[in-house]
Amino acid sequence: MVFLKFSRHSLYDSDHKFRKDITLKQLRSVESRHGDLIGVRYSHGGGMNGDTDTTELFRDENGKAVIRKSTAAFHSFPLLVREYSADDAAFDDLRTLIDRDNLSVWKDLPASEYIVYDAPSTHITMIFDDSQIGGSWYESCTVSFDDVIPEGGRDILRNFTSSLFSYISPDRKIREYFEIDGEPVEVGKETENTTAEILSLLSGNWSTGDNELLFYNFGLDDELSFLRKTGDEYTELHYKSNEIVSVPWNEADCGWYVSLEDDEGTGWVLYIEGISLVLKKCDGSEQYIFERTS
Repeated sequence: MVFLKFSRHSLYDSDHKFRKDITLKQLRSVESRHGDLIGVRYSHGGGMNGDTDTTELFRDENGKAVIRKSTAAFHSFPLLVREYSADDAAFDDLRTLIDRDNLSVWKDLPASEYIVYDAPSTHITMIFDDSQIGGSWYESCTVSFDDVIPEGGRDILRNFTSSLFSYISPDRKIREYFEIDGEPVEVGKETENTTAEILSLLSGNWSTGDNELLFYNFGLDDELSFLRKTGDEYTELHYKSNEIVSVPWNEADCGWYVSLEDDEGTGWVLYIEGISLVLKKCDGSEQYIFERTS
């Protein structure tokens, strides 16, 4: 909810947006009032590849503070989602930054005249419960990094996003999972994933922890290619994909596996365990565990 100390003609243009020459001092002078801060979202992506990078701070059904990180490098990759418990102080700390620079009114900054088509965009959204002051219980205010930002404003936005990211703590991880078409998809020995889900789950940029093997994949082709790094050189490893078998491989915590065969005719299997990709020789003598890098 916004209240102006100045006339509209002094700060706003004919499109009811702030003038392009507005200063930080003038933005801070616009009186605004909101209820409790109930959520913050940072989003970056939407470029030619349809990449996604989102960080959200919210409260779960029990009122506990949670921060969620969702990433995918390509629009056809499933989202890789990680959730962490966060301190309640995160809401107070971010609210302090919002109020200090009056960030909620930045939603009325004018759009830039310079538009780069197919370029990624970046936004910060602040969500308030204004019902206690006569407004909506879900009042969102979004600031676009593509708008005309006053001098010094980008440093303020970068500081705000850095503060949001600082609440992500690996040792406070709650859960991690894939998300396809807005729905979480679990993988486990008792889970019956569809063929479409399996093809999506196998897609992504994958790497072993030491980057010894790299795998960039879409779905399941007749032949899969991995890159092995030796020093500064890469060599390709080729595997023929035979079929998706809808039973667990031995004791693997996955209800399916892909039957593979290398150039020497040796059998291998490929499956997802948790959020990791496992490539294993059928006799158990070799195994590689990959993590999604994007």
